[in-house]
Amino acid sequence: MKIYKILIIVLSMFVSINALPIFAYAETDYKTGEEKFDEYIASLPSEYANLILSDIELVKTMKQDSYWSNSEPNKITRNTYDSLPVPGYPNGSYYTHNGGPCSCHDDCDYNIGISNSRCYIENTNSLGNCKVYSGTGSMQCKGFADHIYYLYNDVNVSARYSVNVSSYTTIPHSESGINLVEEFFSSLPVGSNVRVKMRSTGGRHSIIISNKSSTGVTVYDANSDGETCIVKNRFLSWEDLAEKYSGIVSAWRGL
Repeated sequence: MKIYKILIIVLSMFVSINALPIFAYAETDYKTGEEKFDEYIASLPSEYANLILSDIELVKTMKQDSYWSNSEPNKITRNTYDSLPVPGYPNGSYYTHNGGPCSCHDDCDYNIGISNSRCYIENTNSLGNCKVYSGTGSMQCKGFADHIYYLYNDVNVSARYSVNVSSYTTIPHSESGINLVEEFFSSLPVGSNVRVKMRSTGGRHSIIISNKSSTGVTVYDANSDGETCIVKNRFLSWEDLAEKYSGIVSAWRGL
């Protein structure tokens, strides 16, 4: 009995002493999401880095600690949908707080500590109608795409599921551009989330791939009109995609 107690004391001392360097190493090795984002940007070609840096909403997501987490998501309880569109957001619905069209886009921005679920209108110090997806802090087209990605895949967008798009950041409006979009979109499964650059405005837009065929993909998105956050689910051919989008900014693979 005495020998047993001595062994316990010795083992406890050994664990306590040896645990200190491990703890110290973990603290030293830890990096914030912002630090990891900065390292990632520094590793990219300048053209691609600038494409990301000019997308304020994407940067906001990629600087979150959770975006760079290496831990495997807990998927014991699966609350996802098996098909797209999801029942709550059919074609013609709105991704908004009250379920009706938005009319605040000229004045609204991300909330400033007032609400985690709606946009903020500074000049009236009030909340707008744009829904903010809490998983990534995004709203309008990106909030919708990130939310649907989660509902369908059971995970949020993160570095773990990101796709290398460096060969597709520029899509010419030509036959070669058509070939590029076909190559890129054909490689992604249904449920993938793609951030694109609009050829018409140079702005950013987020879409979900809800179906695929040999001639194009069905795009599931919100706020394609830039005004109301209306939800649409429509087929776009390879030619349509090359005409609408001048580059791929980022993407996350469906699971």
